[in-house]
Amino acid sequence: MNDLTQVTVVIGAGSIGQAIARRVSAGKHALLADLR
Repeated sequence: MNDLTQVTVVIGAGSIGQAIARRVSAGKHALLADLR
């Protein structure tokens, strides 16, 4: 199986990070992480 999936990773996902991730990752998978 050769399935290439595009993933956007955002670390420190505050409200600004979430908004940017929504814009950048349209049609892709998004991984949001907060290190608190």
